[in-house]
Amino acid sequence: LPISQSKRVMPWPSFSCAGSCFDGLFWPAYDAWQACFHSGESDAVLLARERLLQLATDLESIHESRVDADRSLLAKLISKYDVDGPAAACTATVSLDSWADGLLEADDRTYKMLPLPSSESRPILDGTTATLLLQHLRENSEEPLHPHFIMRLLQLTQKVHSKRSEASGPIMRIGIPGSTVPAGSDEIEVRLGSDERHSARVVVLGDTHGQLGDVLWAFSELGLPSDQNVYVVNGDIADRSGSATEIFALLFTIMLQYPNQPVVVINRGNHECITLNGSRCGGFQYELLDKYGSSWGPYLHSMFGGVFALMPVATVVHNSIFVVHGGVGRDPESQIDLLQDLTEEQREPSINPWGVDGDPRMDALVDSLWSDPVDSMGSKKNCRGNGHLWGPDYTDRFLHATGMKLIIRSHQVPADMNGVFVHQVHGSRVITVFSASNYGGRGNRAGALLIHAAPEGMDSTVEVVIKNLGVCPPWTRLQELQIGEPCCPSRRANCIRQISEDRDDELSKDLLQQAMGLLAEFRVPLWDACACYDPALQGLVWLREWDRLCKATTKLHRVDWVLVAKLLGGATTNHVRYMDTLNRFGFKIASQVVASDLAESVLARIFQRMMSADDSLQQLLGKLCQAGKRAAPAREMLQGFCELLRRNGVTGPEMDAVTRSLEAHIGGCRSAANIDISEFLSAWKCASGVRADLDLTDSQVELASRISRLLAAPKQYRRRLSTLAPASALTLMDFFTSADSDGDGYVSVEEGCQALCERLCFADGDEIDSEVRGLLKAADVTCTGKLNYLEFLRLFDRQDPHCLTHQSLLDLLCFQVWAHRNALSGLFRYIGMNGRISQQQIHWSLKALNSAVGGQLVEANIEALVEAVTFHNGTVAAEEFLHAFHLVDRQAHAQLSAEKA
Repeated sequence: LPISQSKRVMPWPSFSCAGSCFDGLFWPAYDAWQACFHSGESDAVLLARERLLQLATDLESIHESRVDADRSLLAKLISKYDVDGPAAACTATVSLDSWADGLLEADDRTYKMLPLPSSESRPILDGTTATLLLQHLRENSEEPLHPHFIMRLLQLTQKVHSKRSEASGPIMRIGIPGSTVPAGSDEIEVRLGSDERHSARVVVLGDTHGQLGDVLWAFSELGLPSDQNVYVVNGDIADRSGSATEIFALLFTIMLQYPNQPVVVINRGNHECITLNGSRCGGFQYELLDKYGSSWGPYLHSMFGGVFALMPVATVVHNSIFVVHGGVGRDPESQIDLLQDLTEEQREPSINPWGVDGDPRMDALVDSLWSDPVDSMGSKKNCRGNGHLWGPDYTDRFLHATGMKLIIRSHQVPADMNGVFVHQVHGSRVITVFSASNYGGRGNRAGALLIHAAPEGMDSTVEVVIKNLGVCPPWTRLQELQIGEPCCPSRRANCIRQISEDRDDELSKDLLQQAMGLLAEFRVPLWDACACYDPALQGLVWLREWDRLCKATTKLHRVDWVLVAKLLGGATTNHVRYMDTLNRFGFKIASQVVASDLAESVLARIFQRMMSADDSLQQLLGKLCQAGKRAAPAREMLQGFCELLRRNGVTGPEMDAVTRSLEAHIGGCRSAANIDISEFLSAWKCASGVRADLDLTDSQVELASRISRLLAAPKQYRRRLSTLAPASALTLMDFFTSADSDGDGYVSVEEGCQALCERLCFADGDEIDSEVRGLLKAADVTCTGKLNYLEFLRLFDRQDPHCLTHQSLLDLLCFQVWAHRNALSGLFRYIGMNGRISQQQIHWSLKALNSAVGGQLVEANIEALVEAVTFHNGTVAAEEFLHAFHLVDRQAHAQLSAEKA
């Protein structure tokens, strides 16, 4: 509704119910909406927030669309492996249960254990387990549930789902508790009501996405599941937030109390898919890895996948209400029949893992889980990459063909930010329910639908009541609640005020996470496009030009790229600091199985090659600058350096990475018209780190550091040596030039020893002379008796070894594994054994991946990656290797480091 509109206007048409009943349903929600969104917020603030919400939706859809590409890539890699892949690692084959038990013995984590059935003959959990679990979740949800408990729970739940699937197939059919309305009657009428007091009902919850608080809040408001209070959870429990394991455990535990009654029905959502769980828009796989480690995590995830495959695709309530996660398919007349005909092979832990297109049954499955309703007629392509967008005519066709009266679906946050949305254009016969409040910081409310028989005198009527659950309260409030205790209006109002204060921070954090992945994916082409537009390498482009370049490069025209730059703090009034924006995110290695100095080792190898070329200073100056000068324009300097790299065997992506980072280094020196070669070479040396196979004793390292500080300081300050900074690049080149007495472009050991003793006024005579001489000889890796400038620089340049050049190469090495880890995870599950893979398999997989995606890695890079991995008995845990590469916010990381310091 327009912000300035003061008159109440009904946002959807009336149903076949009394106006007074509908007023009681709608106006409190409308007033709450106004209280939340109009409390002191100007039109400009609301408009800005609307842009942020739209950006969040766009980025989420983009990441979801990547799942299809991951699936196709996985199929290609598996096909290639079957032809020429190496054999599996030679490890002893054991049963999964005993293997898991053995691994757990070595795990010292703290877990919460709960009662389990005593034998296979009685696979039923009594109410004690559910009570203890609820108590644990409210009081100490941070402590993970014991993996033995989760494993046993999944085994028993799979049996229940198998029995249900054998009885009803992929579509579950349930009645309304206590209803006398004849199911499936042509005279049956489904209408919206307002009476929440019926104790015999079906409760429909939408997406919860790992938000445990919202599930406990719903139970508090609506009561625990029972034979008179049946719950249908309409998919998407997994992913996004970090407590999906606990939600599944709670629902499975209650389900096992009533193994022969459908007290809890969990429809499959598009996120109940092990492929999606490991994608950028997922998270459930990482949740399990974080809670249960690299051995238990993948094992439990595979067990969850077995349950996902058996979950019903849809639930029909009273033969008149079709409850499905996504919606109507491209063949609405045959959708239910096609779903019923799904084979066991087509209902897999991953949804359509082989990318089958054109099979009517598989299309019906994908459409049911991925599709969205729109107001326009017909069927359109879905920006999510799967399913379609269906119009009101498809709703009419589906309802007419099936005899259904209403479609209840979930899958997206309602446009009005309430938990329930009635699609007016679809004749009010499609309702979206979403049960994760403040999802991703959006500030939305949670909702539920209550389905019950109409009061006496309306024998052919089924009522659907919209329940506004509002915003989940903080944990301190949840811990005080008793399940089934209704929340008073004043307490709900306090919750709304609190969430209104925090929502923008959460939304910004969510957008930051999504923008990280997008910019990491397109960093290289965006950098190249902006650098071409910015020949002076000032690091700035106009706002309008930034938007144009981003859309032309990425082909993502829906994204508000200017807003992305502003969100990341890279935009001024008129410009975008593209170097700062694109370099805000970078990779780091955080794992015990992959060496953290991977990039330094590669850079050290390149630096070593350049030193071994043994060029004189004049030759370096001649290659990088005009003869007789120590500075040159930025582009000329870069061209000369690229030629130098080429001569030393560095080409392709490695050279591009080094060039991009040196462009960023130059962009940081915006005040200088020309770039000094000393600073340029110093930045390059720093990138290779302090390790370039220079073998010095501790005393020699201390002496080199002391000399560097003394060279930088005037005599009167040298007594305070510990407070002095290392010599700058300019100082080192000036000293090298003055020490080169014969002008040949090298400093011999004799020349260096004499110049240092004179410059620094050492008074220790022969002893210090011998130490300096030994230090210079140790730095002479070419064994010529003299030091070239790069050897000298490596010895005395003691500046911070972490710089952009180092980071760019690390990004090059890590990006490919990180960007395609979902496909690699699937491949490793296929080729590995007991969750482990061999060195040969990793090497083959990285090489095959690089070939399949036209990647940026050369053979030497792949070998460096494999060499950085620590193998035990020839194998490594596959998921631990894949999750060693982390994309981090450098700005936040630097702030955190500064706070710790």
